[in-house]
Order: sequence, then structure tokens, then C-alpha cells
Amino acid sequence: MVTVPAIINKQVFQGPRLPFGWIDAPPSINRVIGLRWIAGLLYPDRFPEDIRVTARDFIKLFYQADVSDAQLDSILAGAQPGGRGR
Repeated sequence: MVTVPAIINKQVFQGPRLPFGWIDAPPSINRVIGLRWIAGLLYPDRFPEDIRVTARDFIKLFYQADVSDAQLDSILAGAQPGGRGR
């Protein structure tokens, strides 16, 4: 039986890992977007911006790539409330 409140309340999130980890390894510029992602989860009133928009802008700036909605869904899978990218 699961008794961990965060699991029961669906407040466990998986850090994005594409194209590289946003939080852990390897050390990269992605930690910048990772900090913004965590801030939005912990303080949604102070960081109300849509992480999808922020991530799309970040990827364009640092990787010179345009991502589709499907690619963004894949990147953010498990990283947002509800367990989906959207």
C-alpha cells in the first residue's frame, strides 16, 4: 500500500531529460531551464509562465532548433501536474 503523501496526491514529477538532463547529468546549459522548471512547480504564483513556451524559447536560443508540439510533449512527459507534457 502506498502511503507517501506526494504519490497519493500525484505531486511527484520526473525531471525532463531531453536533449540532456535538466537537473542532473550531464552538467550542461540545460540546468538553467531546469531551475526555471522547478521554480514553476514550487512557486506557481511567482512563476506563472507556461513552461512549454519557456522551453520552446530556450531550445530555440541554445540549440537553434524549432520543436513541434509532439516533441515538446515528449520532452515534458511526466514533468508537469497531471503527469503529461500538456
